[in-house]
Amino acid sequence: MFSGSDSYQFDQVKNIVWLFGIAAGVVLVYFVVRFLLKKKKKEKQQSIENKVVDVDVVDKEN
Repeated sequence: MFSGSDSYQFDQVKNIVWLFGIAAGVVLVYFVVRFLLKKKKKEKQQSIENKVVDVDVVDKEN
């Protein structure tokens, strides 16, 4: 029913599926890390802006 080449082709398909799975995982990790770094940078920028606003308010009061 199945020859040796059919088994070999099945193994090839299995390997290709593994490679696509790994590639999808790498892409997913890339976007998650990129999102987290952007979020951290935005929070840091807002923190800096808040400190600048606080300094301006203190300077105007004096």
